[in-house]
Amino acid sequence: GNLIALNSQAGIVSPLIEPGTVKELEGFFGVRLTPMTLGGVEIVGSATTVTIKGFIVHPNIAPHEFEALKRTFKVYGTAGTANYGDPFVSNSLVANGHGVIIGEQTTGYELARIDEGLRGEPL
Repeated sequence: GNLIALNSQAGIVSPLIEPGTVKELEGFFGVRLTPMTLGGVEIVGSATTVTIKGFIVHPNIAPHEFEALKRTFKVYGTAGTANYGDPFVSNSLVANGHGVIIGEQTTGYELARIDEGLRGEPL
């Protein structure tokens, strides 16, 4: 979970995972996996929560990384935090295409960013 983030379209993996293992994971999940970092972080699964509708990602992400996520996942997303400033959003929320469970310390501003990203469209 800390090294992989995926939806039914595609996924990203940490460069810490060996290429042979990436191929095995692609076969298991049935999606193409792209090795990458996000905002200088190799634990991409902790830095991203993605669903079939959208994603929320670590706020220190570079613009080219953000565009790569949109192309990879084929959905809209936003950068933000959760649970009162945690940039590793997957530490603080669980989501699917129907809803999200968020840590109780999440602020209203964070909730709006999470909703926008996971909804898959700008508010």
